[in-house]
Amino acid sequence: MNKKISAGFALAITIVAIAVTFTVTMAMSRTLYNSIITNLSLRTSVSAAIEEINGIVSNYFYGSVDDRTQAITSTLVEGYVNGLGDSNNGYLSSEEYAEYTERLNGNLTGIGIETYYNPVTGEYSVVYVYEGSPAEKAGLRKGDVITAIEGEKVTGVNYRELEKQLYGGKLSSVEIEYSRDGKQATVEPMLGFEIPTVVSQMLSGNIAKVRITAFYKDTPAEFAAVMKSLQEKGAVGFIIDLRGTSEGTVEYAARTLDVIVPAPSGNQTLAVTYDKNGSKIDAYAAESGSINSTFAVLVNNGTAGPAELFAADLKDISSAVTVGSQTKGIQTVQRAFPLDSGDAVILTVARLETYDPGRNYDGEGITPDITRELDQGDSVSLWAISVSDDAQVREALKLFS
Repeated sequence: MNKKISAGFALAITIVAIAVTFTVTMAMSRTLYNSIITNLSLRTSVSAAIEEINGIVSNYFYGSVDDRTQAITSTLVEGYVNGLGDSNNGYLSSEEYAEYTERLNGNLTGIGIETYYNPVTGEYSVVYVYEGSPAEKAGLRKGDVITAIEGEKVTGVNYRELEKQLYGGKLSSVEIEYSRDGKQATVEPMLGFEIPTVVSQMLSGNIAKVRITAFYKDTPAEFAAVMKSLQEKGAVGFIIDLRGTSEGTVEYAARTLDVIVPAPSGNQTLAVTYDKNGSKIDAYAAESGSINSTFAVLVNNGTAGPAELFAADLKDISSAVTVGSQTKGIQTVQRAFPLDSGDAVILTVARLETYDPGRNYDGEGITPDITRELDQGDSVSLWAISVSDDAQVREALKLFS
């Protein structure tokens, strides 16, 4: 989503792209700039540069600019956002923004599988099948190698585009060809399955592993239901897996955390956000939950944003032990701003303060209490690793012995 380019390069792309345009595009661009650039001197400087280069292009540019309005405007927005120098900012096309909003609202649907493309073997495999999903009912299993989707062969070039067809809420089927034990088969599971953000499994003894893949609108309720079910099964210790978790919001992370942590004495806030002037925006308090248990939290470089808040607070409030590798280090809050075109920009809008006001991990990440790398390296899908082969899970289990 975030295309990392230098500020100078972003400005160069912006100016060249804006220059290659008709009068109507110039008018749209000026209007757009006026709406997102509030600094008058900056706006004047940019407009002057655009006008100057536009004159040169009008006289000398050899190429065609037909039907380039949307592309130029999108490039303008993306270049401006990237030029701010904050890698947490980003630009979303109208399609990407619609998908982003759906996910955030808890509307992530599909056939109910997780997949992984192995660049070494060239195989695109099923690495997890959600219980009760259409994929499970159709007979797909972990380890199946998907060879074609809707009749198109899966390759290292197109698998990301093809896997989009495995998601969506429309009540139609998707044709999937796969191989298992050297035999080919075809299934047509239905779309529309609501993919959970919380999955769990009982491990040895009375220890349970709970994986949170994102902090969306439905995550707190899902987490509460899973924790209740695990306790009814006799679980007394929990490994919370936040590896690779970055999506969602601070609010939903705080509400999820509130399911298990007691209201702290004195400081009741799990998170506080402040704007650029230092004024408080929101505060999220611990109110309802309390699970008297032992917790371990798995983290890695993919643990970012709301997941880092969850890990930090669980450690500071309930003495959870963090295991894994250094987290990403995002202690700021981002917000999506929709544009008239249907596109959107993601901007950093606030600083985040955790339960411990003195905790600062922005740009540095959270160093785990126990550092342990995966034997398979960071590039492998976590869904593809069994518990017995997961060195970080094994390390966490030692805490309960």
